[in-house]
Amino acid sequence: MQPDSSSVLRTGRQKCLFLMVVAVISPKYRCSVKVQAKMMAKKTIFILMGWIAAALIISDKTWSQNLSECVIQGQGYSVSLDARSFESNLDQPVVINTVLNPQTLPRGYFISNIVRMIQGPDEAEVVSGFPEISITCSTPGKYIFSITSSILQRTSCAGVSSCSLKPELVTIYIY
Repeated sequence: MQPDSSSVLRTGRQKCLFLMVVAVISPKYRCSVKVQAKMMAKKTIFILMGWIAAALIISDKTWSQNLSECVIQGQGYSVSLDARSFESNLDQPVVINTVLNPQTLPRGYFISNIVRMIQGPDEAEVVSGFPEISITCSTPGKYIFSITSSILQRTSCAGVSSCSLKPELVTIYIY
């Protein structure tokens, strides 16, 4: 019994793909140039489709970062810091207040603050929350932190949507 032509072709392509992988190790196995060209063309098309999809996702405004405000149900919301420069003594917590404008979010939304140290002589203890962020430094010097606020909404049992606002820099001088 003869196999149908499509299964032979499929088997031939699989064999050729296997041989192309083996050819990297051993040049003795080769596929026809025509089959290699077809496979490379398909691979190139899939790679281009991936890059186009990635570009569309990145250009979508809902995925953009560094926003000055998040629009929720037609209303713009922003988060700001009460100050950007602080002075403190060793091992004394610096409390940074974040202010939401307007003061209340719609039901189901909440705020998350992410604090990253940009520069400093030593690590700092950071307790991030809303509306207060507490930073304690145990080495004297100048510390610079980036604070990014995000407005989050739980969309389903396993999903979350977010809107990240532009990061703000905070400088803390410890004496």
